[in-house]
Amino acid sequence: MAKNTQEAMMRHTANETQHQTTLRLMAAMDRRQPVTITYIKADGTETVRTIEIYNFEVSKAGDILLKVMDRESQDRRTFRLDRITAYTVHRSSYVLERPADAAPAIEKAFCDGCFYLCDADELAAGPSGDPHCSDCLATYAETSLFAY
Repeated sequence: MAKNTQEAMMRHTANETQHQTTLRLMAAMDRRQPVTITYIKADGTETVRTIEIYNFEVSKAGDILLKVMDRESQDRRTFRLDRITAYTVHRSSYVLERPADAAPAIEKAFCDGCFYLCDADELAAGPSGDPHCSDCLATYAETSLFAY
């Protein structure tokens, strides 16, 4: 029997770039699709959680953080992207209410030059028209990479 290509697929983060993982999880957030993650806690133990992502943040240390509602506890949680070892995006929809005091989701995007996750309004079109951060745009200007 042929496998249905539409059914949820578990993805292992070791088999894709952090950029790909982030984009897929951002798409799940935009579509309001829950995600089941396999996560390594700070103490090294593994846990499996089904989450509803409501925002992404970057910590002062540069870690990408997922702000989520956890279906098991029905409370908000924060997960570091680099500690997620596998995930499955589900076709169903969110069922939990987002916290009323949660900051509104800020649209995020990757700089096409350095692949750093930035607030979308901090990016501008680079030489190819793709989004670039101010640091990359300054580097392009200094090194004359804007020559067409």
